[in-house]
Amino acid sequence: MFENIFDDETFYDKEYSNDKFPLVPYYLSFRNCNFVNIDFSNSNLEKIDFKTCKFKNCDFRNANFSSNGIKEVTFTNCNLLGIDFSGSMLMDSIFCDSNLDYSNFSLTKIKNVKFNNFLLKDLVLMK
Repeated sequence: MFENIFDDETFYDKEYSNDKFPLVPYYLSFRNCNFVNIDFSNSNLEKIDFKTCKFKNCDFRNANFSSNGIKEVTFTNCNLLGIDFSGSMLMDSIFCDSNLDYSNFSLTKIKNVKFNNFLLKDLVLMK
């Protein structure tokens, strides 16, 4: 299997909105990475693994985060309005000072996730 793995990298002030994120057709994984002031709005971030990553001041409005592996990830002061986490695995992660209004968590496996000081309106949760 072809793969693209990023370890211990920091990404600053980038715009990947509207599917400008450089995806590979096989496998993409981020480990111990930091994302600061990144615009992922309206992007397809499907089937990407994030482990021990931090997102700060990032914009994920209406992004497709479905079928992802998300473990030990922290979202701080992020706009996650309308994000689609459906079918993802979300473990040991924290959402702090973030907007999760209209988010979709259908069929998402959630384990040991903390939500601190967040907005949450019209959330979709289905087994």
